[in-house]
Amino acid sequence: EYTNCILDMSLPATGAPATAHCPNLEFGAWATPCWSESTTPSTPFTDVNQGDYFFDPVRWMTANNITGGVAPDRYDPDGFVSRAQSVTFLWRLAGSPVPSADAPTFSDVLPGSYFYDAVRWAAENNITNGVAPGEFGPNRPTTRAQFVAFLWRLADEPHSAGHNFVDVTAGWQQSPGGLAASYGITNGISPTEFGPPQTVTRGQAAAFISRFVNGL
Repeated sequence: EYTNCILDMSLPATGAPATAHCPNLEFGAWATPCWSESTTPSTPFTDVNQGDYFFDPVRWMTANNITGGVAPDRYDPDGFVSRAQSVTFLWRLAGSPVPSADAPTFSDVLPGSYFYDAVRWAAENNITNGVAPGEFGPNRPTTRAQFVAFLWRLADEPHSAGHNFVDVTAGWQQSPGGLAASYGITNGISPTEFGPPQTVTRGQAAAFISRFVNGL
């Protein structure tokens, strides 16, 4: 994986600085907030180092309050991303919108869970419909195909020009795969392979999200 993200740091409480990146776009589920450019040279995580492809993306994710890591000093870049974590990342990216009172509920997503509002918001906006009627599967791992599908739906399912991944064969993967290619979200696991069934790692998720933002 490679990184081209230049965005970092949360905005101060009063106004947006000149370095803010504010796409001012409206989507069905959210309106883009402002993200600011990097002003810090490092992260609080001992397992995220300069030279890592996910270094800048994790800095940006942390500073914009999209993730706090798995511990104060550990991000766990090689750990898998659960479905709960995936939608929570995207919910925070969108500014943590409040789901409506009529938003769907799931038997395995309980009030008080860190992902409760995130999952209901994602379901309400057709970013995910769960793994079965009334079941979300919060602790199941997210595949690479599923993660880019979440991003594609977050962007209102845009038309794409296609892709060159020979292993992206399922119908539901085609447009998300095109988004991944056209936005520069990923160059795959090889020149011709995307790796749809592979579990997305936390390092990859940070890179995917930051490149998605750069593509807006």
